Amino acid sequence: MNWKIGIRGKHELWAVTEVRVSTAGFCLSLVWEFLQSPLYADAFEAPWGQLVYNRVHCSVGDVLILLASYWAVAAIRGRNWIERPGWPATVAFAALGLTYTVFSEYFRAADMGAEVYATRGAS
Repeated sequence: MNWKIGIRGKHELWAVTEVRVSTAGFCLSLVWEFLQSPLYADAFEAPWGQLVYNRVHCSVGDVLILLASYWAVAAIRGRNWIERPGWPATVAFAALGLTYTVFSEYFRAADMGAEVYATRGAS
């Protein structure tokens, strides 16, 4: 594959399905992480730099979950399944991601003594 920038500035890397999926997933996840910031214990105590780092770190983790779920379905349906997903692939994709997320959040909260989430709201 040729990775040069085209005449009109279109980068061929964007043609790779995983790049498009990861970029969209990261952007959506980052917005979501910041929207739910008040629910996290660090929201009212950590400096801004640490908050940004924590939210970006979580968003990168979300992208890894997204890619793992995507590749699991792609192993059966092919890498371009997301362009013509159908119900079985969509349900499998969502179920895989949701299952991993629920288990990881449960064990993370149990590991950290539930200190991940805020016990008080913004005042």
